[in-house]
Amino acid sequence: MNVNDTYTDQQLRDAFLEVQQRYEKTEEGGWHVWINCGDSQTAEGGAQQAYGKFALDNLGAARTGLEVGGYEFEPRSNRPPCPPAPVESSNVDMSQCSDSGSIKSPEMAEAFAALPPRENVELLQTMAPEHSDERSMVAAIYYVCAPELVGDDLKDFATELATALGKTSLADTVYSMSVHNFYGTDTLDKLRAQPFQQYNFDDSINPAALRPAWERLPG
Repeated sequence: MNVNDTYTDQQLRDAFLEVQQRYEKTEEGGWHVWINCGDSQTAEGGAQQAYGKFALDNLGAARTGLEVGGYEFEPRSNRPPCPPAPVESSNVDMSQCSDSGSIKSPEMAEAFAALPPRENVELLQTMAPEHSDERSMVAAIYYVCAPELVGDDLKDFATELATALGKTSLADTVYSMSVHNFYGTDTLDKLRAQPFQQYNFDDSINPAALRPAWERLPG
């Protein structure tokens, strides 16, 4: 199961026990439960928050090594927050941003430059390779250093960037758009909107309304 916020140990345990209680009514056997970060229950690759298992019957006991009706649960120690925590303004050192890479898409750089200036936000690299699923379109990928932007703040920034990208000559060829946020050696967040053309990235829409367009990527 996935969670989209940082849970305490007790909240994670409560979520696990809720799964166990629900399965007791409808399922049989033994079950392993991983609790990860994710914006939806179908998201994959998020940071693991906890692990548990439970046995509902004799078969489940044999599969899990537990007694019938028993369970084990362990929240992961030193687990990353979900979503990652931003860097405090007082601690930001933009010299920690990676060296800028190549700007392989001038149109994407043009969209970034069209945004109002933001403190502590730097464009590192742009790429627009052929999309693996839609060969006639591209995967627009922004690499940025924005240590104060994670979670919803990064989603809102990504929406502003997508709106600007939608005004360039590249817009009609974009199948997906991603924003990868790095600070030093840390990956703070990775977001993707796909299919890009499905969403109405427009100046008239509040960026908060388009947060569901962005899925968090592993890594």
